[in-house]
Amino acid sequence: LHSTSRRQRQMCIRDRYNPNSGEHFYTASEYERDHLVSVGWVYERIGWVAPKGGSPVYRLYNPNAGEHHYTLSTVERDSLVNAGWRYEGIGWRAPETSSAPVYRLYSGTDHHYTTSAYERDSLVASGWRYEGIGWYSEDAIKDKPLYRQFNPNVNIEAIHNNSGSHNYTMSYDEHSFLVGAGWRGEGVAWYAAGEGALLPNTDP
Repeated sequence: LHSTSRRQRQMCIRDRYNPNSGEHFYTASEYERDHLVSVGWVYERIGWVAPKGGSPVYRLYNPNAGEHHYTLSTVERDSLVNAGWRYEGIGWRAPETSSAPVYRLYSGTDHHYTTSAYERDSLVASGWRYEGIGWYSEDAIKDKPLYRQFNPNVNIEAIHNNSGSHNYTMSYDEHSFLVGAGWRGEGVAWYAAGEGALLPNTDP
């Protein structure tokens, strides 16, 4: 789960020099760096290290249960992959801390994530186990929404037969696809601090 001592992720800004024109060029892309070197630019050094926006929240999928799972923990991520879950990349980046925690709960077969203390307490009263704060929602600049969808084929009242009840995504295309397939759009779940990076060919 979330740890406020987690170090901020960083990215390297690399410096290249064109000996023909005297121009310097800066990029965080290793692909762009290598391409410029291949056409004659001189790679000089890492110019500086810029912070990325927040901690990566990893997204995984259980092909047997139809459930997505989200976690800040690399240990949990790797454990689930070893158990047969499919790693789908970074869903989004969460702030290190904020005034808006995202609570994590577990029914025995399904995880649920919410910023609502009322929803958290209602689920606990129904038999769900509260597992603490999963991560935080951005509460300053709310320009990167996470959309929440509900699968109406799942009975959320069933304590041990409700896997895959919700999906959370930054992608409005994925949100629209699921709503078009019969899922119920439930609005914005919370806000990210930075963009994610899902792997290619990741299906909703």
